[in-house]
Amino acid sequence: MKSPVTVYLAAKLRHAPTMRAWYHELLDSPEFDVVSTWHNSDTLEADERDSNLCREGWEANIEQVEDAKYMIAFATKDDNIQGTLIEIGAAISRGAEIYLVGDYPWGSWIHMNNVFDAPTIHAALCEIAMEHVPLPARESLLNDPT
Repeated sequence: MKSPVTVYLAAKLRHAPTMRAWYHELLDSPEFDVVSTWHNSDTLEADERDSNLCREGWEANIEQVEDAKYMIAFATKDDNIQGTLIEIGAAISRGAEIYLVGDYPWGSWIHMNNVFDAPTIHAALCEIAMEHVPLPARESLLNDPT
């Protein structure tokens, strides 16, 4: 059996509950290993006000991005994303494949060879699965849990 595919989930802090739900949905999946952990913190807002916690959090985030073969980045047109763009830049620099979800105006870098559009997080996971997950295991992934 293949090793699980490593995925980093990137989004603005306000989308942490959505990312946390996907993290827990995939937690027991032998096909995916979600390496991002920022979305699991109960103190995200407080962490942003503490420079030491903020620095430690960003160092952990970038290390986790470096561990991921794939990134799924989610943003809406109303988001003022900054951290997500830092994470995307780190993923681009190491050649990870990036799936963009949401109606955010991403910018001209979306035309890079390792950046792809996906209508939903589930669709992005299905695209990744089609490339790297053995056929029998794919069937359980095709049912959208949301």
